[in-house]
Amino acid sequence: MDSTALATLKHFRGAIYRALGLRKDSLFELLEAALAAPGPATLVRLSLPPVFRRGWASAADALADGSLDEEGCRRLVRRSLAEQPLAGRPVWAVDGTVWPRPAAATSFTLARRAIDSEHALLWRRTPGAAASSPSLSATASALYAPMVRAGRAVGAVHLDTVSTTTPLASRDLPRLGVMANIIGAAIDLHAPTPFPRLPGIFVSYAHADGDFVRRLVGDLRRRQIRVWLDERLRSGEAWRQQLHTAIGAADALLLVLSPASVTSEYVQWEIGVANDLNKLLVPVVHQPYQPPEALQELQYISLEKDYAAGLQNLRERLMPLTERAT
Repeated sequence: MDSTALATLKHFRGAIYRALGLRKDSLFELLEAALAAPGPATLVRLSLPPVFRRGWASAADALADGSLDEEGCRRLVRRSLAEQPLAGRPVWAVDGTVWPRPAAATSFTLARRAIDSEHALLWRRTPGAAASSPSLSATASALYAPMVRAGRAVGAVHLDTVSTTTPLASRDLPRLGVMANIIGAAIDLHAPTPFPRLPGIFVSYAHADGDFVRRLVGDLRRRQIRVWLDERLRSGEAWRQQLHTAIGAADALLLVLSPASVTSEYVQWEIGVANDLNKLLVPVVHQPYQPPEALQELQYISLEKDYAAGLQNLRERLMPLTERAT
């Protein structure tokens, strides 16, 4: 690529990035993953390429909570159109190809099993064996995830593939689970009024506690809590402004306490922003620590010894946040 074309491409990418709002890093990397994909791909698959560095959970959050400057994007496209010829009429060709979405062969037995157990499950055909059900006759592997809403399963989401070279795997189950709950929160099977808004939190934590935090975030999302998680991939004033906006949009700041977090500059800054914005602080204890004086009077939820009980207490604490916000 010549230097002029490369400079044009860099300018265009920078302008696209600036046109994105909340969740701009996740949205931008998701856009690059879609452009780099060899063909149609699910959201799960788009979260796997190296260009999408922020992790699968951020893909669903980017689409659910992200924003963009629509008019700014339109202006950018108009400015970036090829120059019109001096003579004659310009002809613009628009690719309106529809990505094929063939009907999936669904096993209602497996769907019911996922709903009854409230757990996602993976089914794979045994090599050389016939399908156990006619509905799975052309399927190589399939995932079923329950749509959990208000603490109960209201349906299931099905994903399958006929490919034996790139089968679905256990690592895809949490991703489909998050997507299923997003869909479950958006539908209403019985009530004539819209489903209430789900509580949203910003998670403040130390990078050293990343593995624990990602587990906690996944469990909260499966329990209908919207979570904004900073992956600590950027720094600087522009990124701090994004964090400030995200904290302002949240109902509360979830503070994951550990020896690393109470000494983290990032965490201290985020607590300060939350206090300035009069946001509720909800501290959870991950590891024993010496509490700073400013946090000693807060009511803590322990996740150290009995994680399941602590998680339930945390959900009960977070669910009423939408009422507090109104």
